[in-house]
Amino acid sequence: MTKTTTKKDPIKDNSELDKKVRQADPMIKHAFSEYKKEISRLQKQLAKEQIAHESEIAGLKAKFEKERITVVFDKSDKDL
Repeated sequence: MTKTTTKKDPIKDNSELDKKVRQADPMIKHAFSEYKKEISRLQKQLAKEQIAHESEIAGLKAKFEKERITVVFDKSDKDL
C-alpha cells in the first residue's frame, strides 16, 4: 500500500514570505529614494567643482597669456 502525500507549493502557499515582502517593500522604496537623493546631491557637487576648476583653468590661462614673454632668437648665433 502506497501512501501519497500532498506537498504545499512553496511559491503559491507562502503567505509568510508575502507578508515579509510587503513589509520590506516600503523600506526598500525609502532606501532607493535616499540613494537617488544622494546621487543627485553628488552630481550637483561634482558639477559645481567642475565649474570651479574650469574657471580656475581659464584664470590661469589668462594670467599665462598676460605674462607670456616672446623670445626672439638671432639666426646668426651658431650656439643655438
